[in-house]
Amino acid sequence: MGNGIGIDFGASASRVAIDDGAGARIPFDEVAVDVGLLVEPSHQRQDTEGCLRIESLKTRLGSARKQAGPKGQPLDSGEHDAVSHFRALRSRLEAELGARVTGATVCAPSIYPINQRAVLRSAVEAAGFDNVSVLDESLAAALGSLPKHDAASKVLVYCLGRSFFSVSAVLVEQSRGKLNALSHEGNVHLAGDAFDAAIMCNIDQLYAVSHGVGVLSDPSALSKLRASVEAARILLSTAEDAQIEVGPGRDSRGRSFHDDYPLARIQLERFITPIVDRTIELARAAAETAEWDIAALDHVLVLGRTAQTPLVRQKLEECFGKPPTIAPADAVALGAAKYAASTSNCWRPLSQAELLAAERAELERELQDKPPESETIKEKLAAVHAQQALIHARAGEWQESRKHFQKSWDYDPSHDDVRKQLAQLHAEEAQRNAEDKNWRECRDRRRESLSLDPDNRLAREVRERTSGRRAKTTASKAGRKSKTRRKTKKRRS
Repeated sequence: MGNGIGIDFGASASRVAIDDGAGARIPFDEVAVDVGLLVEPSHQRQDTEGCLRIESLKTRLGSARKQAGPKGQPLDSGEHDAVSHFRALRSRLEAELGARVTGATVCAPSIYPINQRAVLRSAVEAAGFDNVSVLDESLAAALGSLPKHDAASKVLVYCLGRSFFSVSAVLVEQSRGKLNALSHEGNVHLAGDAFDAAIMCNIDQLYAVSHGVGVLSDPSALSKLRASVEAARILLSTAEDAQIEVGPGRDSRGRSFHDDYPLARIQLERFITPIVDRTIELARAAAETAEWDIAALDHVLVLGRTAQTPLVRQKLEECFGKPPTIAPADAVALGAAKYAASTSNCWRPLSQAELLAAERAELERELQDKPPESETIKEKLAAVHAQQALIHARAGEWQESRKHFQKSWDYDPSHDDVRKQLAQLHAEEAQRNAEDKNWRECRDRRRESLSLDPDNRLAREVRERTSGRRAKTTASKAGRKSKTRRKTKKRRS
């Protein structure tokens, strides 16, 4: 059992969990995915359902479709944004662990196609994770939230997030450490974004009739409206009423609008009932494909913030005859961390050289950001470079050692102790080269030692011992060459 890192890559935020052998835990709060959201009327596209299309980075990642942003700017398929996001996660992890992160298990929807899984893996690797595995969210959720039982359990995992809906029939055999997904169903058009699109389209129709304006025609107002609708939908999971801010904005004819639209839970349920009914049909289909009797299910595990909607829980209980089990928000990340820990090690302790390099980079940033404190920061930088010079010298990396010592000297010339230590290391290396009769390297190390500390006793002794030996060796070689030439000349004559 090693150590593991699990990443739940979400549409609005990503959660990270670590397992260090003492159990999986969440090291820090979720990290927002604040890039890549696309909202557009469907008349601009031919492959959408309803009057509006909402796509997140998670949906768009790896897709081959050419898209334009809210202001007409081109958007790629999300790889660059994903790399930046995962790089931020790795930086947070390394700061939290004080270690070098080398791998992770990242979760993807069970209906994620092969090309998008490949791009997801590539983005995580490009962010600096060397050993990456991709795990289905349904399997990770079952592993991270269900209690251990000796008997096999039939679990229907119903994942309803912001950008994806998927449902999986998972056979869990925890006594043997096995999870087997028997079937998958899902649809990208039946998730929380579809709920928001349905609400926004109904608001657009209402304002077109009552005010004569089209609230979906202003790109800037469209993004604000989507955010307000999502906040109201989440609030209605516990409240009976909510307010949606419509605008400010202007429609295609230049008419302004700005209003508050009251939304009751009963209205929300009327808007989203057709979408929820289709998800229930797909859940039944997944159970039938696995050849499971609906009445014999052990758990209906519900995952995702959108699934917290009361209508969803009610429909699931009516269909399967038992109340659904609500998975914790961190279940996917925790399950992925457990899986990663069972397969490999995802981090290792930082070496002293890596710690010094990280400290040096932080001090260099501070030197740029805090000019009034520059003298204090320069002293610290000089000390760090001096330590790095010693580390490289002990490893025989003399050029790197000289570079760091020169940096240290530039920041603070008062490090006499480090200068003398380096001189001693060079002298010791010169002595070893003299014993091996490597005269050129011996000379270079001896000269470097004496340039750093002219009073270094060992370097002076090496110079005294080797100057005659080198001359004698050189003369001996010259004599042998001369004798060989005379013999060769005599044979020819």
